[in-house]
Amino acid sequence: MAWSAVSAFVGLVLVLAGTPKLLAPRAFSRVVRGFRVLPGALTRPVARVVPVAEVLAGTALVAGVAAPAAAAAATALFAAFTAGLVVNLARGRRDIDCGCFGFTDPPAGEVARIGPWHALRAAALAAASAALLLAAPTAPAAADRFQGACLAVVVLLLALVVARVARVVDRRPTRADTHLADASVRYRAALARTAR
Repeated sequence: MAWSAVSAFVGLVLVLAGTPKLLAPRAFSRVVRGFRVLPGALTRPVARVVPVAEVLAGTALVAGVAAPAAAAAATALFAAFTAGLVVNLARGRRDIDCGCFGFTDPPAGEVARIGPWHALRAAALAAASAALLLAAPTAPAAADRFQGACLAVVVLLLALVVARVARVVDRRPTRADTHLADASVRYRAALARTAR
């Protein structure tokens, strides 16, 4: 059941990542262009192929159909995502949209950002996909696939809840907060001067 859960988890991640890209191909094309790792002529074809590959490989992994081919595709996709993220982090380019699970809509005055977490997450998913390719049994029983899929759904839902709570609880100052704090200090200083 463990391999079925890993397969379903990786598959669900791919489907969740690929679906928004299929629904907004122009936005995803902008994300691919923003990474600046491909020649311009390849941006549009890659932006069209990647979401389809994600959804097809993800669906196959969840269903347990063509598992070796789906695991190979997942490994290649996550390895490419990891490479793109690492290259941009190494260049110091953090102010770009990851495009991982759709497209961010940052608050006014903010920009989408990538960080080491994005690269680590993609690398972990690449490793899980490679493990599926190399070690997972090719034909688990239907009951094992079903139990694995249920476990994967629970784990994925918990991960989404934790990510959402972490975003709400994140109290690091944003650029707007810093700007307002600076303005507040200047305002109080001006009030103190006029009160004398």
